[in-house]
Amino acid sequence: MRGVVWLDDEVETKEEDKGVLPPIKISGDTSKFVYKNKQGHRSAIRISRIVSETLRLGMEDVRWFVMGDDDTVFVTENLIRILRKMDSAGIMQQSICYDKSRSWTVSVSWGFAVQIFRGVFSPREIEMPSRTFLNWYRRADYTAYAFNTRPVARNPCQKPFVFYLSKARSLTSLNTTVSEYQRHRVPHPECKWKMADPSSINMAVVYKRPDPQLWSRVSV
Repeated sequence: MRGVVWLDDEVETKEEDKGVLPPIKISGDTSKFVYKNKQGHRSAIRISRIVSETLRLGMEDVRWFVMGDDDTVFVTENLIRILRKMDSAGIMQQSICYDKSRSWTVSVSWGFAVQIFRGVFSPREIEMPSRTFLNWYRRADYTAYAFNTRPVARNPCQKPFVFYLSKARSLTSLNTTVSEYQRHRVPHPECKWKMADPSSINMAVVYKRPDPQLWSRVSV
């Protein structure tokens, strides 16, 4: 486990601190960046740039970057215990599956949520985030987002059943990660479609084996 401390300016250090405390790095000047948000603070620019500056340090053999502020305490053993259960190469990826017998579309966002939709949706539709959030600026509409969004379906039968990550463990003998997702209990409107109903499912269990060569096998 390695780490650095990002500061705005140089600080005085002592010789005995070397090798004991993380090295200090000075974040780049952001004064030339245009910032027009009257309700915000320019420090947000520097904080976000620290992420890219850390990546540009070019450290080798890194699986995870964990960021904390000035009052964050990391318990190394706990942090490693949690992260070792996750696949660092696929934690933010999304898999889309289909249950042909039930005519369901299943979206698995690794380490976050599983969604079950009635009906068959194309990957292009499911990959687009659903508009279940508001813009930071309340007067702005959905076109103000920096990415495309999918409107919330008005048809009650198309409301997804959502399962949030509740537990993850590693099966070392099988080199497999097992993650459990508990159903988010919210009322679902009545659906008149004559098809299988996901409401009887309370938990989704996902088995995933790391595949370092996955991208090498993608056909172009």
